[in-house]
Amino acid sequence: MLKRIGAIALVVLLVGMYVATFVMGVTGRGNFMGMIFLDVVIPVLCWGVWLIARVLKRKGEEIRSAANRDDEN
Repeated sequence: MLKRIGAIALVVLLVGMYVATFVMGVTGRGNFMGMIFLDVVIPVLCWGVWLIARVLKRKGEEIRSAANRDDEN
């Protein structure tokens, strides 16, 4: 449930940023290049966090299974 809420919040944030970037680009106001930068960097950072979490989860499961095998012997 927590993952679903986080995913929805991220989608709302990204859509809001894309709309803001579009509005800034059309009107010529604000920091348009900064918004373009954030439109690229935030999804890449989220992907990186997801990848690291997946790898750490797999490592934790391997360590736990190795510890369980050691306890059985």
